[in-house]
Amino acid sequence: MRPDTQAAPAKPARRDNEYERNGTQNLFAALRVHSGEVSAMPTKTRNRDDLLAFLELVEQGIPEGRQVVAITDNLSTRRTDEVEEWLAEHPRWRFQFTPTHASWLNQVEIFFSILQRRLIKHGIFDSEEDLADQMLCFVETYNQTARPFQWTYTGKVLNA
Repeated sequence: MRPDTQAAPAKPARRDNEYERNGTQNLFAALRVHSGEVSAMPTKTRNRDDLLAFLELVEQGIPEGRQVVAITDNLSTRRTDEVEEWLAEHPRWRFQFTPTHASWLNQVEIFFSILQRRLIKHGIFDSEEDLADQMLCFVETYNQTARPFQWTYTGKVLNA
C-alpha cells in the first residue's frame, strides 16, 4: 500500500484504493443549541450502558435547576428499562424523539456533518484509539469558536 499523496496546487490529495481500515468508533454527541457547544464521548459500541455513561457525562455539565430536552432518534437503546429508570431518577430530563427517517430535524446532525467533512473524510487514523482521540480533539477545537446554528425550519408541511 502506498502512502497518501498530499494535495498540491491544482492537484487533489489521493489515497490508494487499497487503503486499510483500522477499525470504527461510535460517537455520542450532545449539542447545546443555545451556545453551539458540543459534548462528546467515543465508544466502541452503542448499547444502553454506553448511552447511560454519556447521559451521566452530559448531566455533570448542566447547571442545577435547568430543564433538559434531549432530541434523539429512535434507536432501541433509548427505550430500554435501564434508560427509562435513569430518566425517572433524573426528572429534569425528557427525551423528544424525532420521527422515523427525519434525523435531519436534530441539529446535532449538522455537527456530525461538519465532523465528517473536516475530519473523517480525509483523516488518517492509525487505530481505533487514534480515531477516538482525534474526534475528541476536534470537538475541543470546535467548541472554542462554537456558535448556535441559525435554524430555519419553520415547521410548515413539506410538499413532495
